[in-house]
Amino acid sequence: MYYVLQKLSFIIISPDSWLTALTYTKHFNWKLDWLTAHAWTLSVEENFYLIWPLIFLTGPNMRKVLCFLLIVSALLVRTYIYYYPISWIDEHSLFTRIDAIATGCLLALYKDEIFEQLSKHWKKYFYISIFLLFFLRLVPNLFTYFGIDELNIIFIPIGLTHGTLANVLIGIILFFSVFGPQGMWFKFLNSKIINYIGLISYSLYLWQQILVSESRVWFTQFPQNIIFLLIVASASYYFIEKPFLKLKSKF
Repeated sequence: MYYVLQKLSFIIISPDSWLTALTYTKHFNWKLDWLTAHAWTLSVEENFYLIWPLIFLTGPNMRKVLCFLLIVSALLVRTYIYYYPISWIDEHSLFTRIDAIATGCLLALYKDEIFEQLSKHWKKYFYISIFLLFFLRLVPNLFTYFGIDELNIIFIPIGLTHGTLANVLIGIILFFSVFGPQGMWFKFLNSKIINYIGLISYSLYLWQQILVSESRVWFTQFPQNIIFLLIVASASYYFIEKPFLKLKSKF
């Protein structure tokens, strides 16, 4: 669809940008253009999925160790590039974000043990995780306010709202959402509106850049851009994504 829009002169995407998007290497240079910049997340995912089957085949114990080492590697890389910047590695790189998916895998591998611990105090862990996740972004300003800027160094490896610490907090929130008590939060997440947003979430992700931008075109301006995004994402899901998903049963 992006190619069709480019042929119709609605958008312009450079050859280099097409190459990084189609080869899932966008995380090496996501700044080539705005329209495909968000594909860096897909690049990280797909690159990880190339090595995960090999890790999984190493066996129950070794796969846990390797998952842990992937997380540690991200901590080390984030620290290294902070002091010694590398042009093709930044905060959107596979090497600084691989801990996000690896954390999810590690939590899944230890699901039973984690469930046993969290289930003793479901709500306490949930509310603390929610609070910390939103509070993290305020920490640097608070350190500056109290004149203790040097403490910000501890967040270089673990990150703030997009680092390893946040990954763990999000994991706890997901555990609560899926396995926790079926109260108001569970009912909200399973409401028809939220379910539908989840259904078209991938299409929302794909089309967001065009309709959520700094363009002065009226349909990219808030709030009508949200309406158009929902319409375009719905059409994309039913006419493109869903037909392709049906092919999974044949291939």
